[in-house]
Amino acid sequence: MRLSFKNISEYDAIMQGLPTSRVSKITGDEGKFVGKAVLYNNENGVFDGMGKEVALQVVTDKYYHVDNPEIMERYRPVAQDYIDKGGKGWVIEHRGYLRLALLEPERDERFQLGLMVANSVASSSSVKVEPIVQRIVCSNGATVRFVRDAVAIRHLTSKKEDIEKLLNSGKKMEGIMSEYVRKYDNLANHTDPELVKNWLDSLADKKILSEHWIEKTYHEKEQQEPIKTVKDVYDAITFRGSHTGQHDYNFSIIAAAEQIIRNPTKIPAR
Repeated sequence: MRLSFKNISEYDAIMQGLPTSRVSKITGDEGKFVGKAVLYNNENGVFDGMGKEVALQVVTDKYYHVDNPEIMERYRPVAQDYIDKGGKGWVIEHRGYLRLALLEPERDERFQLGLMVANSVASSSSVKVEPIVQRIVCSNGATVRFVRDAVAIRHLTSKKEDIEKLLNSGKKMEGIMSEYVRKYDNLANHTDPELVKNWLDSLADKKILSEHWIEKTYHEKEQQEPIKTVKDVYDAITFRGSHTGQHDYNFSIIAAAEQIIRNPTKIPAR
């Protein structure tokens, strides 16, 4: 179930209601160590017909346990910052798997910056922190999330220090998405028609987009309203859902735009 929060009281209530987990050693004959069992608190009855504690997985001694309520406790100050800015978030927890999303208020009715934190106490997935942009990609209001510089670290005791650093890196990673939007906003300052043409040519040359896609989308946009800036073109060619599933798609376009803006004369004419 997805639980949403708009204030820190709701965040705390979700955190306090999350099932806890722990690790218990397994011993065999003559007390010999065999491994560890990840035990999940089942008092809420997530696993039907089973006891108050369920063994999710048997792991080796190399496993480093990070509990889901612990992650939410660590990110509470970050969540407070988002809430203070008018943001919100949501939490999904299912049988030991956690996703925590923190989202800023929408920008220009198109962008929403945020941070996604994921974990699995059964080690089926890594501890992960993803700076994200949630972006409208269709006139029906559909959105997609794309990420940049996500970091994932496996649950290993040898990685304990790296995991601890990652879980304390929320504020630092937020800056990645802010920089993306800054670059996007900067595109509106460039109105030279030749620069726009060169940029589109470069996207085709780099095979980021096909010439057919550029021509079709560009002309559709131009029929609706005049294209005056690089930002107009960017909006036209990314306001579609078919490409946005590729995580680096939007960033490749931004990077190409930045290159053209810096060196407009170095792009070969077509």
